[in-house]
Amino acid sequence: MTIPVVFSTDENYIFYTCVAITSLARSAAPGTEYDIHVLMGEEPGENAAALLGELRRRHPNIRVSTVRVDGARFRNVVINNGHVTRAAFYRLALADLLGVDRCIYLDSDILVTDDLSPLYLADLGDCCLAGCRDIWIDLMEETEREERRERADLPSMDGYVNSGVLVMDLGKIREEGLDEMFLRHAGRDYQYEDQDILNVCCYGRIRLLSARWNIFALFLGEERMLRESGISGDVLRQYQEKKGIIHYATPFTRPWEHSRYRACREWWEAAAEWEDTGQYRELYGRVCIRERQDKWEHWLGECARHEGVVIFGFTSYGREVCEWLLRAGLGDRLRFCDNDPEKREKTYKGIPVFPLAEIGVDGILFINASQGRSREVTEALVAHGAVEGDILHYRREKPPGYYRYLDEAYYLEELEDIFLREFGRGRGDFRPDLARMRGLLRNDLQYESWHARYRLGEWILKE
Repeated sequence: MTIPVVFSTDENYIFYTCVAITSLARSAAPGTEYDIHVLMGEEPGENAAALLGELRRRHPNIRVSTVRVDGARFRNVVINNGHVTRAAFYRLALADLLGVDRCIYLDSDILVTDDLSPLYLADLGDCCLAGCRDIWIDLMEETEREERRERADLPSMDGYVNSGVLVMDLGKIREEGLDEMFLRHAGRDYQYEDQDILNVCCYGRIRLLSARWNIFALFLGEERMLRESGISGDVLRQYQEKKGIIHYATPFTRPWEHSRYRACREWWEAAAEWEDTGQYRELYGRVCIRERQDKWEHWLGECARHEGVVIFGFTSYGREVCEWLLRAGLGDRLRFCDNDPEKREKTYKGIPVFPLAEIGVDGILFINASQGRSREVTEALVAHGAVEGDILHYRREKPPGYYRYLDEAYYLEELEDIFLREFGRGRGDFRPDLARMRGLLRNDLQYESWHARYRLGEWILKE
C-alpha cells in the first residue's frame, strides 16, 4: 500500500521535517510505502534539497517530492501565536495542490512510532476530515472553553480537533467547495489560525480519531492530572503506550530546544540517523551547550579556569550565587561589581564591591546576576572589554515547566546538581538511589525549603 503523506515546512524547519519523515519511514510495516509531499513557499535551497535527496537514498520505502505553494495566496493571513508560520496555512490549499482523493497531513513537530496504514484507512463516513480531539479543550475551565467557542463562532467545542494530524478527504473537499471556503476564511482573525479555520468550515463533518494518532508530548507522564480532568482510561492507556504519533505541540517542550523533557529521547534517537550531517551537529551542539551551561558543575569548571570571578549585581541574586561559590571553596577568587554608588565599598562575607570601571577583564569570569536587565548588563560588560564567552548568565529559576516535564531518566542527575550547588563538592547527603533520595527529601526537615525552591512536588516527589 502506498500512502500519500503531506508536510508543510520552510528552510528554517526542514531538518525537523526530515526527522519526522525518518521516523515515519522507520516505523512502516513491511509492504507499506509512503508518497511524501513537502509543501514549501519557495524552491528548496541547497540545504533542503540535500536533506530531501538524502531521505530518498536512505529509505527505499518512501518517495519524496516538493510542492511549490504560491505564498501570495496567504499574504493576508492573521497569525496570533508566535510559533505559527505562514507555511501552516498551506494545508488549506491541499485539494488544489494534490491530485489524490485522500491524504494524511502531519505537522513537522511530530514523531511517528507505528505504521500509519490504520490511520489512512480510517472510516470517514460522510465526513471530509478526521483528527484527534484537542485534549487542551478538555483541560480548560468552562469559561475559557466558552470564550474559545465564541471567538471561533462554533456551535460547540465537542468535536474540535487538533490540526497537527489529519486525514483529509480531498475528493469531498473539492466537490463541496470547502477548499475555496478555507481560503476565504484565511484572512480572518482566528485565535488558533488554520486550526480554527478547519474546525469552523468542516463543523459537523469531522470524524474523531483514536487519541494515539496525536499524543501530546506535554501530557506524557501526567496521567493523574488527566484522570482528574475526566480524560478516559482508554486515552490514558494510549498515552502510556506511545504507539502512534507523538506531537511536540508546545514550543518549549520541543526536543531541539531541550533534550531532557519526556519523549525527547525518542526524537533524538530518530535524529541520530543524521549525526553525520552538519545540520545535526550544529543543532545537537547548540542544545548541549545550553544544557551544559545550566549545570552547576559547568559553572565551577568555568570558575576554576579563570583567575578571578566577578559577580555583577550586589543584589539578593548576586549574594545567592556568592554563597554557592563560597561553599565550593572559591572565596579567594570572588569580587562583586555594581555601578550603584550606594553599594560601593560594601562587602558580603568579606567579598568587596567595586564599580565596573575598576574591574579588569583579563582572566576574569563575569557572572551576570541581573534578572530583568540581563541583556543590558551583558552589553555593558562587552563594551567594557569582556568577551561574551566569559560571561555566565545566572537564572535563579529554571524555565517554567522545566521540572514538571523533566524525563525521569534525568531525575538523579538533576538532583545531584542541586546538592552540588547547595553543599559544595561534598554534595551533602546525595546518593545515587532514587527511592532513597525521595524518602530523604520527603521526611528530612533540612530539605523543607527545597520543596518550593526546586518545585520537588512537580517531579521527584510527584505522587
